[in-house]
Amino acid sequence: ARTKAPATAPAARTAPATRPGPAVRPDALRFLPADVADRLSPFERVVASANGYLQRIVSSWTNRTVSVGVLFNRLLSEQRRESDGKLVQRYERRVELCCEGVRFGVADSDITLERQDLIEAVQSNKVGLGQLVRQFNLLVAFRLRSVDKLPDGDVRRVYEMQSDGLLCVITEQLSLAKLSVAPPPPAPSGQSGASLAAATQRARFGDTVVGTETSVTVHDPTLGPIERVLCTANGNVRRLVSSYL
Repeated sequence: ARTKAPATAPAARTAPATRPGPAVRPDALRFLPADVADRLSPFERVVASANGYLQRIVSSWTNRTVSVGVLFNRLLSEQRRESDGKLVQRYERRVELCCEGVRFGVADSDITLERQDLIEAVQSNKVGLGQLVRQFNLLVAFRLRSVDKLPDGDVRRVYEMQSDGLLCVITEQLSLAKLSVAPPPPAPSGQSGASLAAATQRARFGDTVVGTETSVTVHDPTLGPIERVLCTANGNVRRLVSSYL
């Protein structure tokens, strides 16, 4: 418990803390290793801890459209397990992340499929690897393996996305310095208040787990980048705030 200083003694002055350090930051709220987090900017920490919503975060932060382009999908191996005879397929996939024509990231995925319906969907060419989570409504567990700040300023991270019959190990290299924040676009004529909020809600939310394009256009000029990110968050506010601070 804090106590007041004696009336005869001046109160001690301390420098304001800009980010809680390990001594006061609860482990339950730390989504990045402390030694890495301290070398990243607030935006880099938010991106590095993203659990399937990277596109939405970048689009909201920059107020620009973010898209994902598939560079290749390749079948690496196909075999049957000795234990139960089930077919197991392994793929490699590479995509590029672009923000209105500016490529700011590349993601390499090592994907293992162990469920017959997932394998058949991919073999039919009707469902791409990137759409499996959405198509089959899979509940995905996220685990961050590593994060590092490279000498050239890029952020590199490796993480897993795992569900029933699906394991993705993804390596991303992100050049976040290439991104610029767009000014808020002019509000559509005749719209204000609730109608503008509705227009923002109709934005295209495409994420790693649900699609290939994200367009989050927020017209309110009073909102900063992190405020836009929080306004468009999808159940991950705690992670976003903790990583940003």
